Amino acid sequence: MKAPPFRRSTLSRRALLRAALPLLAACAAGRGARAATAFREPLFKLFVIAEMMRLKRIDLGSPDAFHARLLGRPHDAAIDGYRANPKAMEYFAGLALGDADLAAAERLDLDGGNPVFKYVDPNWAGYTTGIEPFARLDDVGLLPNLVRFENTAFLADGTPISFAPFRGLARLRMIGVSIDRYADLDALLDLPALKAVRLFGNAIYDDAMTVGHPARRTLESLKARGVDVWVHWISRSGPASAFPPFR
Repeated sequence: MKAPPFRRSTLSRRALLRAALPLLAACAAGRGARAATAFREPLFKLFVIAEMMRLKRIDLGSPDAFHARLLGRPHDAAIDGYRANPKAMEYFAGLALGDADLAAAERLDLDGGNPVFKYVDPNWAGYTTGIEPFARLDDVGLLPNLVRFENTAFLADGTPISFAPFRGLARLRMIGVSIDRYADLDALLDLPALKAVRLFGNAIYDDAMTVGHPARRTLESLKARGVDVWVHWISRSGPASAFPPFR
């Protein structure tokens, strides 16, 4: 016996929906995967979120209210400890930043005094458990209109930090980096808008003071181009150069 027309239509719609669900789920998973892997370094993403807050593209309210929303109660150090709030880190990891957000970013400040850290740990005092330095700047290439990049902390010691990801940032005017080991300093030569370079570290200082060293040649080329170049050591066990070529 044939099913009534209405029943046949109902089954057809259900069959279509069942067939479509896996595809819809895969698409949703794909969107989630792209959002989750857009940034290689979660801490770098946090600094981009700080820039979105400065630009008022993101409003998280006060730190206390933010933590209370996530926890369902006020943050209590006796319960939650002095550490990065896991719910806050989960929230930031899942926070979607679109192409328009990334294109809007102009300044990055990798510093322990960045106000975004109160949203990580309301008891933040320059450091906390759960926040570790990172060893690559690959994510800087996600910010095509970056104008100013500075860091005083959070770049790991011992691992060479490559400047190569800065290539292609046509609007970058100033870069100030506190760094231990480094690589690909010549990438700075590919920044047409660059006006100022501030490099703070023992290795980069020693290399800049060594005549003929590739780092020195790069910095001399920048200086000849009119870029204001400044290089300084962090600590010295011997005398510094009496006449440093880079003030």
